Amino acid sequence: MKIKLKQFNMACLASVAVLLGACSNGGEIKADAPAPKVAVKTAAVVSDGTMTWPTDEPEVVAKVAPKVVAKVKAPVVKRQAPVKIAKAAPRKVVAKPVVKAKAYVPPKPIVVKVHKPKPAVRVAKKVQPAPQIRMAQVPRKAVQRTAYVAPKPAAVRQVSYRPQPARVTKKATYNHYSQGTLTGDFAGNPQAMAFINMMVNRHGFDRNYVTGVLSRAEATKWLKRMAYSDAHPELRKKSGGAPNWTRYRSRFITSKHINTGTAFWNKHRRTLERAANQYGVPEEYILGIMGVETIYGGNVGTDRAVDALATMSFMNSRRGKYFASELESYFLMTRSTGLDPLKPKASYAGALGLPQFMPSNIKKYGVDYDGDGGVNLWTPVDAIGSVANYLSKHGWRRGEIAAIPAIRTGGNGYASMKSGFKYKHSLATLARRGLKPSYNGVSGQVNMIKLNVTGGQEYWIGGNNFYVITRYNHSTHYAMAVHELAQEIKKRVKPSRVRTPLLEASRDQDLLTRAAGRLL
Repeated sequence: MKIKLKQFNMACLASVAVLLGACSNGGEIKADAPAPKVAVKTAAVVSDGTMTWPTDEPEVVAKVAPKVVAKVKAPVVKRQAPVKIAKAAPRKVVAKPVVKAKAYVPPKPIVVKVHKPKPAVRVAKKVQPAPQIRMAQVPRKAVQRTAYVAPKPAAVRQVSYRPQPARVTKKATYNHYSQGTLTGDFAGNPQAMAFINMMVNRHGFDRNYVTGVLSRAEATKWLKRMAYSDAHPELRKKSGGAPNWTRYRSRFITSKHINTGTAFWNKHRRTLERAANQYGVPEEYILGIMGVETIYGGNVGTDRAVDALATMSFMNSRRGKYFASELESYFLMTRSTGLDPLKPKASYAGALGLPQFMPSNIKKYGVDYDGDGGVNLWTPVDAIGSVANYLSKHGWRRGEIAAIPAIRTGGNGYASMKSGFKYKHSLATLARRGLKPSYNGVSGQVNMIKLNVTGGQEYWIGGNNFYVITRYNHSTHYAMAVHELAQEIKKRVKPSRVRTPLLEASRDQDLLTRAAGRLL
Protein backbone atom coordinates (compact mmCIF):
# COMPACT_ATOMS: atom_id res chain seq x y z
CA MET A 1 0.00 0.00 0.00
CA LYS A 2 2.84 2.45 0.80
CA ILE A 3 4.46 1.87 -2.60
CA LYS A 4 1.20 2.59 -4.46
CA LEU A 5 0.65 5.73 -2.38
CA LYS A 6 4.11 7.08 -3.28
CA GLN A 7 3.48 6.34 -6.95
CA PHE A 8 0.20 8.25 -6.85
CA ASN A 9 1.83 11.24 -5.16
CA MET A 10 4.59 11.42 -7.78
CA ALA A 11 2.04 11.36 -10.61
CA CYS A 12 0.14 14.20 -9.04
CA LEU A 13 3.30 16.32 -8.66
CA ALA A 14 4.19 15.77 -12.29
CA SER A 15 0.73 16.91 -13.43
CA VAL A 16 0.94 20.05 -11.33
CA ALA A 17 4.37 20.88 -12.74
CA VAL A 18 3.09 20.68 -16.33
CA LEU A 19 0.15 22.93 -15.56
CA LEU A 20 2.38 25.55 -13.92
CA GLY A 21 4.68 25.53 -16.90
CA ALA A 22 1.85 26.18 -19.31
CA CYS A 23 0.57 29.09 -17.33
CA SER A 24 3.93 30.77 -17.23
CA ASN A 25 4.00 31.37 -21.06
CA GLY A 26 1.59 34.32 -20.79
CA GLY A 27 -0.69 35.83 -23.39
CA GLU A 28 -4.28 35.33 -24.00
CA ILE A 29 -5.69 32.17 -25.28
CA LYS A 30 -8.45 32.32 -27.76
CA ALA A 31 -11.41 30.29 -27.48
CA ASP A 32 -11.20 29.02 -31.07
CA ALA A 33 -7.48 28.20 -30.99
CA PRO A 34 -6.53 24.66 -30.40
CA ALA A 35 -5.03 23.90 -27.11
CA PRO A 36 -1.33 23.18 -27.10
CA LYS A 37 -0.38 19.68 -26.52
CA VAL A 38 1.67 18.87 -23.50
CA ALA A 39 3.51 15.67 -23.30
CA VAL A 40 3.34 13.98 -19.91
CA LYS A 41 5.55 11.11 -19.26
CA THR A 42 4.60 8.49 -16.78
CA ALA A 43 7.27 7.63 -14.31
CA ALA A 44 8.06 4.04 -13.71
CA VAL A 45 8.64 2.72 -10.26
CA VAL A 46 11.56 0.43 -9.70
CA SER A 47 11.57 -2.24 -7.05
CA ASP A 48 13.95 -0.20 -4.92
CA GLY A 49 11.48 2.68 -4.71
CA THR A 50 13.14 5.02 -7.34
CA MET A 51 11.33 6.37 -10.39
CA THR A 52 12.52 6.07 -14.05
CA TRP A 53 11.25 7.84 -17.14
CA PRO A 54 10.90 5.56 -20.12
CA THR A 55 11.83 6.96 -23.54
CA ASP A 56 10.10 4.66 -26.02
CA GLU A 57 6.56 5.08 -24.64
CA PRO A 58 4.23 7.42 -26.60
CA GLU A 59 3.81 10.89 -25.28
CA VAL A 60 0.52 11.91 -23.83
CA VAL A 61 -0.49 15.46 -24.83
CA ALA A 62 -2.72 17.42 -22.45
CA LYS A 63 -4.79 20.21 -23.76
CA VAL A 64 -4.73 23.46 -21.68
CA ALA A 65 -7.73 25.73 -21.63
CA PRO A 66 -7.07 29.32 -22.89
CA LYS A 67 -6.81 32.09 -20.29
CA VAL A 68 -9.57 34.60 -20.42
CA VAL A 69 -8.94 38.10 -18.90
CA ALA A 70 -12.06 40.14 -18.03
CA LYS A 71 -11.81 43.92 -18.30
CA VAL A 72 -13.48 45.78 -15.35
CA LYS A 73 -14.13 49.56 -15.25
CA ALA A 74 -13.06 51.45 -12.11
CA PRO A 75 -15.98 53.08 -10.29
CA VAL A 76 -16.20 56.86 -9.99
CA VAL A 77 -16.16 58.03 -6.38
CA LYS A 78 -17.69 61.44 -5.52
CA ARG A 79 -15.97 63.48 -2.90
CA GLN A 80 -18.11 64.66 0.03
CA ALA A 81 -17.73 67.89 1.96
CA PRO A 82 -15.81 67.61 5.20
CA VAL A 83 -17.98 67.24 8.26
CA LYS A 84 -17.39 69.76 10.95
CA ILE A 85 -17.34 68.29 14.44
CA ALA A 86 -18.56 70.57 17.20
CA LYS A 87 -16.44 70.69 20.25
CA ALA A 88 -18.21 69.63 23.42
CA ALA A 89 -18.31 71.99 26.34
CA PRO A 90 -16.04 71.01 29.17
CA ARG A 91 -17.83 69.20 32.02
CA LYS A 92 -17.88 70.74 35.42
CA VAL A 93 -16.47 68.54 38.05
CA VAL A 94 -18.52 68.59 41.30
CA ALA A 95 -16.60 67.50 44.30
CA LYS A 96 -18.43 64.80 46.27
CA PRO A 97 -18.40 65.09 50.03
CA VAL A 98 -16.01 62.77 51.63
CA VAL A 99 -17.81 60.28 53.92
CA LYS A 100 -15.75 58.97 56.70
CA ALA A 101 -16.10 55.21 57.13
CA LYS A 102 -17.30 54.13 60.55
CA ALA A 103 -15.31 51.66 62.44
CA TYR A 104 -16.70 48.08 62.25
CA VAL A 105 -18.54 47.07 65.33
CA PRO A 106 -19.30 43.35 65.59
CA PRO A 107 -22.95 42.50 66.47
CA LYS A 108 -23.81 41.43 69.95
CA PRO A 109 -24.31 37.68 70.31
CA ILE A 110 -27.87 36.43 70.89
CA VAL A 111 -28.16 34.90 74.29
CA VAL A 112 -30.84 32.17 74.64
CA LYS A 113 -31.91 31.50 78.17
CA VAL A 114 -32.32 27.81 78.93
CA HIS A 115 -34.78 26.88 81.67
CA LYS A 116 -33.13 24.54 84.07
CA PRO A 117 -35.60 22.64 86.25
CA LYS A 118 -34.88 22.67 89.88
CA PRO A 119 -33.60 19.36 91.09
CA ALA A 120 -36.25 17.37 92.96
CA VAL A 121 -35.59 17.04 96.55
CA ARG A 122 -35.94 13.46 97.59
CA VAL A 123 -36.92 12.84 101.11
CA ALA A 124 -35.73 9.54 102.37
CA LYS A 125 -38.54 7.52 103.88
CA LYS A 126 -37.97 5.99 107.16
CA VAL A 127 -37.86 2.25 106.75
CA GLN A 128 -39.37 0.53 109.66
CA PRO A 129 -37.58 -2.63 110.62
CA ALA A 130 -39.45 -5.84 109.89
CA PRO A 131 -41.17 -7.26 112.91
CA GLN A 132 -39.35 -10.12 114.42
CA ILE A 133 -41.34 -13.31 114.59
CA ARG A 134 -40.45 -15.53 117.42
CA MET A 135 -41.02 -19.20 117.06
CA ALA A 136 -43.62 -20.57 119.42
CA GLN A 137 -42.21 -22.82 121.99
CA VAL A 138 -43.94 -26.16 121.89
CA PRO A 139 -43.72 -28.21 125.04
CA ARG A 140 -42.02 -31.53 124.54
CA LYS A 141 -44.48 -33.41 126.63
CA ALA A 142 -46.08 -36.39 125.04
CA VAL A 143 -49.41 -35.48 123.49
CA GLN A 144 -52.12 -38.03 123.16
CA ARG A 145 -53.36 -37.87 119.58
CA THR A 146 -56.82 -38.89 118.63
CA ALA A 147 -57.76 -40.83 115.53
CA TYR A 148 -57.69 -38.84 112.28
CA VAL A 149 -61.05 -37.55 111.18
CA ALA A 150 -61.30 -36.37 107.59
CA PRO A 151 -62.51 -32.77 107.39
CA LYS A 152 -65.78 -32.04 105.72
CA PRO A 153 -65.40 -30.64 102.20
CA ALA A 154 -66.00 -26.93 102.05
CA ALA A 155 -68.92 -25.62 100.05
CA VAL A 156 -67.78 -24.70 96.54
CA ARG A 157 -69.13 -21.36 95.47
CA GLN A 158 -66.34 -20.11 93.26
CA VAL A 159 -63.84 -21.94 91.11
CA SER A 160 -60.33 -21.43 92.46
CA TYR A 161 -58.51 -20.45 89.26
CA ARG A 162 -60.92 -17.71 88.27
CA PRO A 163 -61.54 -14.99 90.87
CA GLN A 164 -64.96 -13.47 91.17
CA PRO A 165 -65.15 -10.13 89.32
CA ALA A 166 -65.29 -7.16 91.62
CA ARG A 167 -68.33 -5.36 90.37
CA VAL A 168 -71.57 -4.17 91.87
CA THR A 169 -74.69 -5.42 90.14
CA LYS A 170 -77.83 -3.41 90.62
CA LYS A 171 -80.63 -5.81 91.43
CA ALA A 172 -84.07 -5.28 89.98
CA THR A 173 -86.92 -4.72 92.42
CA TYR A 174 -89.91 -5.11 90.07
CA ASN A 175 -92.03 -2.65 92.05
CA HIS A 176 -94.68 -2.78 89.32
CA TYR A 177 -95.78 -6.12 90.81
CA SER A 178 -96.89 -4.37 93.99
CA GLN A 179 -100.53 -5.00 94.89
CA GLY A 180 -102.47 -4.64 98.13
CA THR A 181 -105.11 -7.34 97.67
CA LEU A 182 -104.61 -10.94 96.53
CA THR A 183 -106.49 -11.55 93.27
CA GLY A 184 -106.35 -14.04 90.45
CA ASP A 185 -106.51 -17.83 90.65
CA PHE A 186 -105.42 -17.91 94.30
CA ALA A 187 -107.66 -15.16 95.66
CA GLY A 188 -109.06 -16.17 99.05
CA ASN A 189 -106.84 -19.27 99.26
CA PRO A 190 -105.89 -19.74 102.96
CA GLN A 191 -102.61 -21.46 102.11
CA ALA A 192 -101.65 -18.54 99.86
CA MET A 193 -102.48 -15.97 102.59
CA ALA A 194 -100.44 -17.93 105.14
CA PHE A 195 -97.51 -18.04 102.70
CA ILE A 196 -97.57 -14.25 102.27
CA ASN A 197 -97.50 -13.71 106.05
CA MET A 198 -94.60 -16.15 106.41
CA MET A 199 -92.47 -14.41 103.73
CA VAL A 200 -93.06 -11.03 105.39
CA ASN A 201 -92.35 -12.13 108.95
CA ARG A 202 -89.49 -14.58 108.29
CA HIS A 203 -87.58 -12.96 105.42
CA GLY A 204 -88.69 -9.32 105.50
CA PHE A 205 -90.35 -9.27 102.07
CA ASP A 206 -92.68 -6.43 101.18
CA ARG A 207 -96.23 -7.67 101.58
CA ASN A 208 -97.54 -5.87 98.51
CA TYR A 209 -94.70 -7.32 96.39
CA VAL A 210 -95.41 -10.97 97.34
CA THR A 211 -99.15 -10.35 96.95
CA GLY A 212 -98.64 -8.87 93.49
CA VAL A 213 -96.49 -11.79 92.30
CA LEU A 214 -98.97 -14.44 93.52
CA SER A 215 -101.86 -12.48 92.02
CA ARG A 216 -100.20 -12.88 88.61
CA ALA A 217 -99.55 -16.63 89.07
CA GLU A 218 -101.86 -18.92 87.10
CA ALA A 219 -103.24 -22.35 87.96
CA THR A 220 -103.72 -23.91 84.53
CA LYS A 221 -105.79 -27.01 83.89
CA TRP A 222 -102.65 -29.04 83.27
CA LEU A 223 -101.07 -27.96 86.56
CA LYS A 224 -104.29 -28.59 88.51
CA ARG A 225 -104.47 -32.11 87.10
CA MET A 226 -100.85 -32.80 88.02
CA ALA A 227 -101.36 -31.43 91.53
CA TYR A 228 -104.40 -33.62 92.03
CA SER A 229 -102.56 -36.67 90.67
CA ASP A 230 -99.67 -36.06 93.07
CA ALA A 231 -102.07 -35.68 95.98
CA HIS A 232 -103.88 -38.97 95.15
CA PRO A 233 -101.31 -41.51 93.99
CA GLU A 234 -103.77 -44.36 94.59
CA LEU A 235 -105.92 -43.13 91.71
CA ARG A 236 -103.17 -43.32 89.13
CA LYS A 237 -103.74 -45.84 86.39
CA LYS A 238 -101.48 -48.81 86.76
CA SER A 239 -100.59 -51.13 83.93
CA GLY A 240 -101.00 -54.82 84.49
CA GLY A 241 -98.10 -56.39 86.40
CA ALA A 242 -94.84 -54.81 87.52
CA PRO A 243 -93.35 -51.80 85.73
CA ASN A 244 -91.70 -52.78 82.47
CA TRP A 245 -88.03 -51.78 82.07
CA THR A 246 -88.04 -52.29 78.31
CA ARG A 247 -90.73 -49.66 77.83
CA TYR A 248 -89.07 -47.21 80.26
CA ARG A 249 -85.66 -47.67 78.63
CA SER A 250 -87.00 -46.89 75.16
CA ARG A 251 -87.90 -43.37 76.32
CA PHE A 252 -84.33 -42.34 77.21
CA ILE A 253 -81.82 -44.60 75.41
CA THR A 254 -82.51 -43.19 71.95
CA SER A 255 -80.36 -41.96 69.09
CA LYS A 256 -81.40 -38.37 69.90
CA HIS A 257 -80.19 -38.64 73.47
CA ILE A 258 -76.94 -40.33 72.49
CA ASN A 259 -76.07 -38.05 69.54
CA THR A 260 -76.93 -34.88 71.42
CA GLY A 261 -74.90 -36.04 74.41
CA THR A 262 -71.89 -36.80 72.21
CA ALA A 263 -72.05 -33.33 70.62
CA PHE A 264 -72.43 -31.73 74.05
CA TRP A 265 -69.34 -33.59 75.30
CA ASN A 266 -67.24 -32.46 72.32
CA LYS A 267 -68.35 -28.84 72.74
CA HIS A 268 -67.79 -28.64 76.52
CA ARG A 269 -64.92 -31.12 76.83
CA ARG A 270 -62.67 -28.88 78.94
CA THR A 271 -65.38 -28.02 81.44
CA LEU A 272 -66.37 -31.68 81.79
CA GLU A 273 -62.75 -32.74 82.33
CA ARG A 274 -62.26 -30.02 84.94
CA ALA A 275 -65.39 -31.12 86.82
CA ALA A 276 -64.37 -34.80 86.62
CA ASN A 277 -60.94 -34.06 88.07
CA GLN A 278 -62.28 -31.76 90.77
CA TYR A 279 -65.26 -33.78 91.98
CA GLY A 280 -64.31 -37.32 90.90
CA VAL A 281 -67.50 -37.84 88.86
CA PRO A 282 -66.84 -39.15 85.31
CA GLU A 283 -67.97 -37.02 82.39
CA GLU A 284 -70.40 -39.62 81.07
CA TYR A 285 -72.46 -39.70 84.28
CA ILE A 286 -72.75 -35.90 84.34
CA LEU A 287 -74.10 -36.13 80.80
CA GLY A 288 -76.34 -39.06 81.74
CA ILE A 289 -78.12 -36.92 84.34
CA MET A 290 -78.67 -33.94 82.03
CA GLY A 291 -79.63 -36.19 79.12
CA VAL A 292 -82.40 -37.94 81.04
CA GLU A 293 -83.61 -34.70 82.64
CA THR A 294 -83.77 -32.24 79.72
CA ILE A 295 -81.82 -33.71 76.75
CA TYR A 296 -79.05 -31.20 77.54
CA GLY A 297 -81.33 -28.18 77.72
CA GLY A 298 -83.66 -29.12 74.90
CA ASN A 299 -86.65 -29.52 77.21
CA VAL A 300 -86.40 -27.42 80.37
CA GLY A 301 -90.17 -27.14 80.75
CA THR A 302 -92.96 -24.99 79.35
CA ASP A 303 -94.70 -23.81 82.53
CA ARG A 304 -93.65 -20.77 84.49
CA ALA A 305 -91.88 -21.73 87.69
CA VAL A 306 -94.09 -19.50 89.86
CA ASP A 307 -97.24 -21.05 88.34
CA ALA A 308 -96.06 -24.63 88.92
CA LEU A 309 -94.81 -24.06 92.46
CA ALA A 310 -97.85 -22.03 93.54
CA THR A 311 -100.29 -24.61 92.17
CA MET A 312 -98.45 -27.54 93.76
CA SER A 313 -98.19 -25.59 97.06
CA PHE A 314 -101.77 -24.35 97.44
CA MET A 315 -103.70 -27.14 95.63
CA ASN A 316 -101.87 -30.29 96.78
CA SER A 317 -103.25 -31.68 100.00
CA ARG A 318 -100.60 -34.39 100.35
CA ARG A 319 -97.32 -32.59 99.65
CA GLY A 320 -98.37 -28.96 99.83
CA LYS A 321 -95.92 -28.12 102.63
CA TYR A 322 -92.96 -29.48 100.67
CA PHE A 323 -93.77 -27.43 97.58
CA ALA A 324 -94.44 -24.37 99.77
CA SER A 325 -90.86 -24.64 101.05
CA GLU A 326 -89.65 -24.82 97.43
CA LEU A 327 -91.69 -21.73 96.55
CA GLU A 328 -90.06 -20.01 99.53
CA SER A 329 -86.58 -20.91 98.20
CA TYR A 330 -87.62 -19.69 94.76
CA PHE A 331 -88.56 -16.24 96.10
CA LEU A 332 -85.24 -16.03 97.97
CA MET A 333 -83.30 -17.05 94.84
CA THR A 334 -84.98 -14.45 92.63
CA ARG A 335 -84.34 -11.74 95.21
CA SER A 336 -80.63 -12.59 95.60
CA THR A 337 -79.99 -12.86 91.84
CA GLY A 338 -82.31 -10.07 90.69
CA LEU A 339 -84.39 -12.37 88.47
CA ASP A 340 -87.91 -11.52 87.46
CA PRO A 341 -89.98 -14.18 89.30
CA LEU A 342 -92.44 -14.45 86.40
CA LYS A 343 -89.83 -15.22 83.72
CA PRO A 344 -88.08 -18.58 84.41
CA LYS A 345 -89.59 -21.75 82.93
CA ALA A 346 -89.74 -25.03 84.83
CA SER A 347 -91.30 -28.48 84.89
CA TYR A 348 -94.77 -29.06 86.31
CA ALA A 349 -93.11 -29.73 89.70
CA GLY A 350 -90.98 -26.57 89.63
CA ALA A 351 -87.58 -28.08 88.65
CA LEU A 352 -85.25 -25.51 87.06
CA GLY A 353 -82.49 -25.39 84.45
CA LEU A 354 -80.58 -28.02 82.46
CA PRO A 355 -80.19 -30.38 85.47
CA GLN A 356 -83.71 -29.69 86.80
CA PHE A 357 -82.70 -28.66 90.30
CA MET A 358 -85.43 -27.83 92.76
CA PRO A 359 -85.01 -24.27 94.16
CA SER A 360 -83.79 -25.52 97.54
CA ASN A 361 -81.06 -27.61 95.87
CA ILE A 362 -79.80 -24.61 93.92
CA LYS A 363 -78.92 -22.97 97.22
CA LYS A 364 -77.29 -26.16 98.59
CA TYR A 365 -75.49 -27.60 95.56
CA GLY A 366 -75.50 -24.95 92.85
CA VAL A 367 -72.01 -23.86 91.73
CA ASP A 368 -70.99 -20.66 89.98
CA TYR A 369 -68.63 -22.62 87.72
CA ASP A 370 -68.07 -19.89 85.12
CA GLY A 371 -67.24 -17.23 87.73
CA ASP A 372 -69.74 -14.59 86.64
CA GLY A 373 -70.98 -13.96 90.17
CA GLY A 374 -74.20 -16.00 90.17
CA VAL A 375 -75.50 -19.55 89.77
CA ASN A 376 -77.37 -19.86 86.48
CA LEU A 377 -78.43 -23.43 85.74
CA TRP A 378 -79.65 -22.45 82.27
CA THR A 379 -75.98 -22.16 81.19
CA PRO A 380 -74.01 -25.37 80.44
CA VAL A 381 -70.94 -24.48 82.52
CA ASP A 382 -72.82 -23.84 85.77
CA ALA A 383 -75.02 -26.88 85.12
CA ILE A 384 -71.99 -29.18 84.69
CA GLY A 385 -70.33 -27.97 87.88
CA SER A 386 -73.55 -28.17 89.87
CA VAL A 387 -74.38 -31.77 88.82
CA ALA A 388 -70.85 -32.93 89.64
CA ASN A 389 -70.98 -31.16 92.99
CA TYR A 390 -74.39 -32.71 93.79
CA LEU A 391 -73.20 -36.28 93.13
CA SER A 392 -69.95 -35.67 94.99
CA LYS A 393 -71.73 -34.31 98.06
CA HIS A 394 -73.94 -37.40 98.17
CA GLY A 395 -70.95 -39.76 98.36
CA TRP A 396 -69.77 -40.59 94.85
CA ARG A 397 -66.74 -42.92 94.85
CA ARG A 398 -63.93 -42.36 92.39
CA GLY A 399 -63.09 -45.25 90.09
CA GLU A 400 -66.28 -47.25 90.62
CA ILE A 401 -69.00 -47.97 88.11
CA ALA A 402 -72.68 -47.57 88.98
CA ALA A 403 -74.04 -50.95 87.89
CA ILE A 404 -72.67 -54.25 86.52
CA PRO A 405 -74.59 -57.13 84.88
CA ALA A 406 -74.94 -60.15 87.15
CA ILE A 407 -74.18 -63.81 86.37
CA ARG A 408 -75.20 -67.03 88.15
CA THR A 409 -72.76 -68.96 90.30
CA GLY A 410 -75.05 -71.87 91.17
CA GLY A 411 -78.28 -72.14 93.10
CA ASN A 412 -81.33 -69.90 93.04
CA GLY A 413 -81.36 -68.46 96.55
CA TYR A 414 -81.12 -64.92 95.16
CA ALA A 415 -84.70 -65.17 93.85
CA SER A 416 -86.10 -64.77 97.38
CA MET A 417 -83.90 -61.77 98.26
CA LYS A 418 -85.25 -58.24 98.24
CA SER A 419 -84.21 -56.13 95.25
CA GLY A 420 -84.02 -52.40 94.62
CA PHE A 421 -81.93 -49.45 95.75
CA LYS A 422 -83.45 -49.50 99.26
CA TYR A 423 -81.96 -52.91 100.16
CA LYS A 424 -78.25 -53.55 100.69
CA HIS A 425 -76.41 -56.89 100.46
CA SER A 426 -72.79 -57.95 100.63
CA LEU A 427 -71.05 -59.47 97.63
CA ALA A 428 -70.31 -62.59 99.65
CA THR A 429 -73.98 -63.08 100.51
CA LEU A 430 -75.02 -62.72 96.89
CA ALA A 431 -72.32 -65.16 95.80
CA ARG A 432 -73.60 -67.78 98.27
CA ARG A 433 -77.12 -67.25 96.96
CA GLY A 434 -75.90 -67.81 93.39
CA LEU A 435 -75.31 -64.31 91.97
CA LYS A 436 -72.23 -62.16 91.44
CA PRO A 437 -71.10 -59.25 89.22
CA SER A 438 -69.74 -60.25 85.80
CA TYR A 439 -66.59 -58.12 86.30
CA ASN A 440 -64.98 -56.01 89.00
CA GLY A 441 -66.03 -52.43 89.58
CA VAL A 442 -68.07 -52.30 92.81
CA SER A 443 -67.22 -52.86 96.44
CA GLY A 444 -68.82 -52.99 99.88
CA GLN A 445 -72.57 -53.15 100.28
CA VAL A 446 -74.41 -53.41 96.97
CA ASN A 447 -77.94 -53.51 95.60
CA MET A 448 -79.46 -56.45 93.76
CA ILE A 449 -81.42 -55.01 90.85
CA LYS A 450 -84.17 -57.03 89.21
CA LEU A 451 -85.65 -55.57 86.02
CA ASN A 452 -88.79 -56.87 84.38
CA VAL A 453 -88.26 -57.01 80.64
CA THR A 454 -90.20 -58.44 77.76
CA GLY A 455 -89.76 -62.18 77.96
CA GLY A 456 -88.11 -62.49 81.39
CA GLN A 457 -86.02 -60.70 84.00
CA GLU A 458 -82.61 -59.06 84.11
CA TYR A 459 -80.34 -59.03 87.18
CA TRP A 460 -77.76 -56.35 87.86
CA ILE A 461 -75.47 -55.50 90.76
CA GLY A 462 -75.69 -51.87 91.78
CA GLY A 463 -72.75 -50.35 93.63
CA ASN A 464 -72.46 -47.30 95.87
CA ASN A 465 -72.64 -44.90 92.91
CA PHE A 466 -75.91 -46.47 91.78
CA TYR A 467 -77.44 -45.52 95.12
CA VAL A 468 -75.98 -41.97 94.75
CA ILE A 469 -77.83 -41.55 91.45
CA THR A 470 -81.09 -42.48 93.19
CA ARG A 471 -80.54 -39.46 95.48
CA TYR A 472 -81.18 -37.37 92.39
CA ASN A 473 -84.42 -39.23 91.66
CA HIS A 474 -85.69 -41.99 93.92
CA SER A 475 -86.23 -44.55 91.20
CA THR A 476 -84.39 -47.73 90.20
CA HIS A 477 -85.42 -47.30 86.58
CA TYR A 478 -84.19 -43.68 86.60
CA ALA A 479 -80.75 -44.70 87.90
CA MET A 480 -80.50 -47.50 85.33
CA ALA A 481 -81.45 -45.12 82.51
CA VAL A 482 -78.72 -42.67 83.61
CA HIS A 483 -76.16 -45.48 83.75
CA GLU A 484 -76.95 -46.98 80.36
CA LEU A 485 -77.14 -43.59 78.61
CA ALA A 486 -73.76 -42.70 80.13
CA GLN A 487 -72.18 -45.90 78.81
CA GLU A 488 -73.61 -45.39 75.30
CA ILE A 489 -72.24 -41.84 75.11
CA LYS A 490 -68.85 -42.99 76.39
CA LYS A 491 -68.63 -45.54 73.57
CA ARG A 492 -69.14 -42.76 71.01
CA VAL A 493 -66.65 -40.30 72.52
CA LYS A 494 -63.99 -42.60 73.97
CA PRO A 495 -63.97 -45.88 72.04
CA SER A 496 -61.90 -48.43 73.93
CA ARG A 497 -59.27 -50.44 72.07
CA VAL A 498 -59.61 -53.40 74.46
CA ARG A 499 -63.27 -54.17 74.85
CA THR A 500 -64.38 -55.45 78.22
CA PRO A 501 -66.54 -58.57 77.81
CA LEU A 502 -69.78 -56.99 79.00
CA LEU A 503 -72.70 -59.40 79.22
CA GLU A 504 -76.30 -58.45 79.29
CA ALA A 505 -78.03 -59.36 82.51
CA SER A 506 -79.58 -62.80 82.43
CA ARG A 507 -83.24 -63.18 81.59
CA ASP A 508 -83.60 -66.77 82.63
CA GLN A 509 -81.63 -69.61 84.14
CA ASP A 510 -80.38 -71.01 80.83
CA LEU A 511 -78.97 -67.65 79.75
CA LEU A 512 -77.18 -67.30 83.08
CA THR A 513 -75.62 -70.73 82.68
CA ARG A 514 -74.39 -69.99 79.17
CA ALA A 515 -72.96 -66.64 80.27
CA ALA A 516 -71.08 -68.23 83.15
CA GLY A 517 -69.67 -70.93 80.88
CA ARG A 518 -68.53 -68.31 78.39
CA LEU A 519 -66.57 -66.42 81.05
CA LEU A 520 -65.05 -69.54 82.59
